[in-house]
Amino acid sequence: MMRQIATGVGDASVLHLYADAVENFMMPKKWSTTGTLSAKEEASAAARGVRAWDLGRLRRTQGTTTTVVPPAAIPFDMEPWNAFVAAKFGPRIKTSMTPDGPFQIQLAHLAVDHAGDVATVAPPPPAGAFGTLVMFLPSAYSGGRVVAHEGVDTKQLFTLRNPAPDKFSFIAAYASATWSVSPITEGSRTLLVYHFVYASPAVHTRAWPTTRDDAMALLREAAAAVHAEDASMLSYRLRNPPKTLDWSLLTLLDLTFVEALATTGAYDMALVKFKNLDELEEWDPEVVDALPPHSEIIDTCVCYASCNVPQPAQNSLPGCIVQTFVNYHSFEYSDPDSMSLVFWPKSFRNVLIGLHPLLTAIENAMGGSEAPEDTTSENAPRRGSRRSSSHPPSVASSTKDRFFGYSSVREMVVAAMQLHEGSFELLRHRGGSDDTYEVLQGVSYFKRTTDILDALQDRSLVCMFIDKYIRVRDDVHVYKMAPWLRRVLAKYGWEAVEKPFLGMLRRWVTSWQSISEALDWVCALAGRAIPNPSIEYLIGLLDPNPRRLRLQQPFALEFIKRCATIVLDGLYLLFAATHHPPYDADIVSTVFLRGLLLEAHFRCAPQAGTGVWLAGRLPAPVLALVDAYLGPAHAMHEVAAAFSVLLPPLHVLAPAVVEAVGLDPAVRFEPFFERIHAAVVGDTMLPALGNDDDAVDDDTGHLFWPGDVEVRHRDLGYVAPVARINIITCVKTIASLLTLAETAKWPLASIERIWAKGPLRPATVSYFSPIVMASLEVFDDDLDVVFDLDMYYACNQRPDVVLGRRDMHLNAQWHLVADAIEFFVRFDAPRVIDFVHAWLEIMAGYDEALNIFRTVGFGILTHQDNLPPAAALALATACLSALQQAERPVETPAYVSVGCTCPMAKQINYFLSVPRFQSGTITVQQRMCPEVEGVAPP
Repeated sequence: MMRQIATGVGDASVLHLYADAVENFMMPKKWSTTGTLSAKEEASAAARGVRAWDLGRLRRTQGTTTTVVPPAAIPFDMEPWNAFVAAKFGPRIKTSMTPDGPFQIQLAHLAVDHAGDVATVAPPPPAGAFGTLVMFLPSAYSGGRVVAHEGVDTKQLFTLRNPAPDKFSFIAAYASATWSVSPITEGSRTLLVYHFVYASPAVHTRAWPTTRDDAMALLREAAAAVHAEDASMLSYRLRNPPKTLDWSLLTLLDLTFVEALATTGAYDMALVKFKNLDELEEWDPEVVDALPPHSEIIDTCVCYASCNVPQPAQNSLPGCIVQTFVNYHSFEYSDPDSMSLVFWPKSFRNVLIGLHPLLTAIENAMGGSEAPEDTTSENAPRRGSRRSSSHPPSVASSTKDRFFGYSSVREMVVAAMQLHEGSFELLRHRGGSDDTYEVLQGVSYFKRTTDILDALQDRSLVCMFIDKYIRVRDDVHVYKMAPWLRRVLAKYGWEAVEKPFLGMLRRWVTSWQSISEALDWVCALAGRAIPNPSIEYLIGLLDPNPRRLRLQQPFALEFIKRCATIVLDGLYLLFAATHHPPYDADIVSTVFLRGLLLEAHFRCAPQAGTGVWLAGRLPAPVLALVDAYLGPAHAMHEVAAAFSVLLPPLHVLAPAVVEAVGLDPAVRFEPFFERIHAAVVGDTMLPALGNDDDAVDDDTGHLFWPGDVEVRHRDLGYVAPVARINIITCVKTIASLLTLAETAKWPLASIERIWAKGPLRPATVSYFSPIVMASLEVFDDDLDVVFDLDMYYACNQRPDVVLGRRDMHLNAQWHLVADAIEFFVRFDAPRVIDFVHAWLEIMAGYDEALNIFRTVGFGILTHQDNLPPAAALALATACLSALQQAERPVETPAYVSVGCTCPMAKQINYFLSVPRFQSGTITVQQRMCPEVEGVAPP
């Protein structure tokens, strides 16, 4: 089976380094340039502008002496020509002279030369200049040869035998070049001189041609820039490729490049023969289709001896795909019988060897007895100290070749971890031997590596392993590392593994799909193994942002519970305060408020209790500190500020604050009530509990109806209907505060102002009965106090507020009217008739009201056992009168059990005797109850 191993370097800048380095070997003398402009360039607008200059007049004006004109004194418009020079010579100079960094082309002067003066050609360069460009404008002259030379390399511009006065000629050289000019024998010439100046002269200083040493430095830089997962094989096209795999047949130039690669110490090399592409027809079509475009496949090879390529790596070379070519393209290589040079960074050696052989070699090396001291490990003993018998041996120099060229076990372990980190994705997508794939899947890698690390006792390797293993293995059950990590923490302490441990949590918790695995893993550590830094970090991960809370809710709730019962004796959110006295007021207050926020949000359901779970875990010193810091005047304000967008937890938070902080009853409740009112009028997002507009669950309170007020919150970015449970939460919060408070004057005033602000949602007022009930308990059933509230006025005098929604869902109307009637029946029975008439007036002409009357009216009469007879009769009369006024027949229920008086039954039967209502039959069960005097059928 063909092995497909890394086919390309991932970073384009690394390929650029290779290209620059190879260029220095392929064309070592290419350091300056000469030439003339092409006919097309001479026909450009810039060249035509130069021809329009009156150069003859300039020469006549200057006489027969050589003249240098600075840029500011040039009498011509230079901008078009300077732009042309920058566009033409910028890329060319960058390619041919390979400057170290960005540069600019600056005009030095214009000169009229009559004698052949070198000062006109090579003026002193400015600071940061690395080269000079001399541009000769069209002129008629003889002589004046210009030569620029650097050592033995020379670039020169000879005078043409028959000079063409209409040509633009140029020469460019490094600033380190030496210039010479021959005398001009006839005429004069006009020239422009430009300097190439680095944009950052303090950083880039090279002003001379690159050497082979520079090329070798580039090769080392390229090898260091390639990561293990990006390492690849690179093919180099030899100048004179041999016909056989024989290194001795290389020519001098090719051998120079090979020796330079070997001298860097960063590469392995092989002379290879690629497979004939015509032979691919005999292969499986699926294999051929999987090949990358313009790729080559190694057939046979011979490694360079001085590189000491391990034999397992050599055995893996045949069948590898080569896709990166540093000085040519694969489709340009036309001779399949010629050999090519393939080289790769030594970091890629691990991939060729394979993880399983490398781990086996490490285990064999640690089991040997002839190895010397491991001087590369940070745990190696100092000179003169006695070695511990438990310290693992390194690879002996005599067996170095047996263990892939590594000088120590530590180097081999680092190589194995780099291989696991870099090759998992590579081999998974491009194939690999079965044993390697099995190891990479974690079947044996973790156990074998941790055993090796336990024997090495090298703390830095332990940290490296945690970081690299988690980076690759975040898709498996990593919490199984807990037993080994407990041993690591016990042996080295938290300081030894803090950085990789927190990095592991950071990568984990940002992946919400694996959050439960992270939770199991962290909790599996148990005890007090997780110190303060990780706890504080986890607090930051539990972001109270509403958008993320919805994702974090299952994790955070369970994590809080487990940390409180397993990891720490007290509340984990107060770890810093409870375990590091004296207590810091700012830290404790911040952590406490965040804890209240989290607990209230994750325990906001009515069955979750009143928050004693939090209060019961606050140590007495912390309670005292919180009480002193928050104080009676600030408690509610601080806590309410923490709930800037979250209303549902209020009915849980309020009791928790009162119980935990020991709140003074005189504390003002404005912040809480302001938040409640804002939510009621729709200023705050109330998270919906479902998405079915017709869903009704009386047990949980989930209720939605079409057309309800939709609230858009800027942080959530979506529109959701308001759920009934939120309204219940509002009133339960107020009821909780009223129940806990010992005084009543101030809270009642707050409630009165809240309900008076309006406009209230229709569904809001129908759920005020819990407030009333709680108020009666606090105020000893003082109805006068209760009826002073504006909510009584809202229901009694403002039915448009309560019942103004004509398009409300049938069940919503049922709950609304039933609750309102229940309120009046209990506190002010005569008002029921007024309320019903107001309701009927609002709903007049609305066809859906017929069904509401049928269901709600008869339902109330059926189930309200404590309904006064007069009120029941008035309700029945009103409902049946509305049915009689309907414009279309209404199907009445087949059976209605009316728990009221005989006179009311007579009223119902009378209306049902009308022909239009005879589509259904009403059977009235008469109950044993007093007759109502003065009531007769109409």
